[in-house]
Amino acid sequence: MVLLLIGALGFVSLTWLRDNARQIITATLPGLTLAGAANADLGQAFNRTLLLLLANEPERRAQLTREIQQFSNQTTESLAKYEKQIYESGDRKNFDQLIAVCTNYLTIRIRIMALADAGRNAEAVTACHAELLPAYTAYKEAGEVLFRFNSAQGELRGQNIMMTCGYTRLAVALICILVFVGGFIFGRRRRA
Repeated sequence: MVLLLIGALGFVSLTWLRDNARQIITATLPGLTLAGAANADLGQAFNRTLLLLLANEPERRAQLTREIQQFSNQTTESLAKYEKQIYESGDRKNFDQLIAVCTNYLTIRIRIMALADAGRNAEAVTACHAELLPAYTAYKEAGEVLFRFNSAQGELRGQNIMMTCGYTRLAVALICILVFVGGFIFGRRRRA
C-alpha cells in the first residue's frame, strides 16, 4: 500500500512537472522569442521611417523603403507565428490589442510615407510627430505587454516546477521515514 502511495505521488508530480515544462517549451520560450523579435523589428522599421523623412536622394529613399518593408514583413511573420502558439485567453486578449494598435500604426505610416514620396515633407514630419509617434508608442507598449506576459508565465511555471520538486522530495522522504519507523515498531511487536 505504501509503495502504491509513493508510486502515485511520483506519477502525479512527474506529470505536473512534465506539463509545466511542456508549457515553457511550447508557449513561454517561443512567446518571449517571437514577441522580442517583433518588438526589435518594429523598432528598426520605425527608425527607417524617420530616416526616410530626412532623406532627399531618391536612391536612399528607395533603399529605406525596402528596409522598412523588410522589417515590417519580419514583424508580421513573428506575430503570425506568435498567434499560432497562443493557448491562454489573457495572451489572446493582449495579442488582439497589439493587432489593433498595429493596424492603426501601419495605416498612419503608409499615409506619412505617401506624403514624403509626394514631396510633402513638412506635412509628413508634422504628421509623424502628431500621429505616427503616438501610434508607434502604443504599438511598442502593446508589444511589451506580450513580452511581459510570457516572462511572467515563465517565472510562474518555473516556480511551480521548483515547488513541486520540493514538495515531492519532502513527501517521499516522509513516507520513507514512516515506512522505516513503522517497520521497526511492527517488527518489535511481532517478536514480543
